[in-house]
Amino acid sequence: RYAASAPLINDDNLKGYWKFDEASGAIINQSVGAGTLGASADMSITGTPTYQNTGSPSGLTDASVYWNGTNSGGNIGTSTSQFNFMHDTTALWTVCYWMAFPQSAFIGDAILDDTNAEDDKVGVWIGTRTPSSGTEYFGGWISLGVSNNHICTWYPPTIPIPNDTDFHFYVWQYNQSLASNNFSYQVDMGTAINLSKTANTPSSADAYSAMKWMMNSGTNLKIEGYTQELSIWNEYLSSSNLDALYASGAGAPIY
Repeated sequence: RYAASAPLINDDNLKGYWKFDEASGAIINQSVGAGTLGASADMSITGTPTYQNTGSPSGLTDASVYWNGTNSGGNIGTSTSQFNFMHDTTALWTVCYWMAFPQSAFIGDAILDDTNAEDDKVGVWIGTRTPSSGTEYFGGWISLGVSNNHICTWYPPTIPIPNDTDFHFYVWQYNQSLASNNFSYQVDMGTAINLSKTANTPSSADAYSAMKWMMNSGTNLKIEGYTQELSIWNEYLSSSNLDALYASGAGAPIY
């Protein structure tokens, strides 16, 4: 819809791409790949995020959106079915984005969510939680709609969050067809954390809600942070493609 040049990497399976470089209003899905969700995945805004913040990775436009953790979040369209490829019988996806947390100690919630941040709803939740240790971790699941029944879960949260206020490149991936190590998480293209799927059969039902960004889909609890370059793929991106997007820490736009 906005691409004026060839994509950095093949974009056939790029469902959504949000650069967060707008000055106001909706965050537009800029994917023009063959599989794009198009305008149905434009991100409408809840509350009052702050646009055009400076301090981005050197290879990206010097702009990001700041989500204040109290009244701001994004609604990625209104459909409860357009992200079913993330939890159904052939679940296959990559989610990657640049994000900076404004403080090293914080209380967060959902980053990406269409389950109401509850494991008895169908869909995917990626977020943060503070367990009894008092240290914030990433957690999440791919849920089947029955409490404690998951395709895969990384909860209770044990995935460490960088303890600084810098931008980092986060990658979450899942491939249901693999025999093991179906789930992968990386930050700044470092060593991957891998988890295997459960024996449960994935659900082809629609998600509990439309997909949310930086807030959960039920109580609308928000998370604070700066974000850039979110992309969601119906593909398990190769390391070489992810390396191209990371660009040795500088970041590189898809278009």
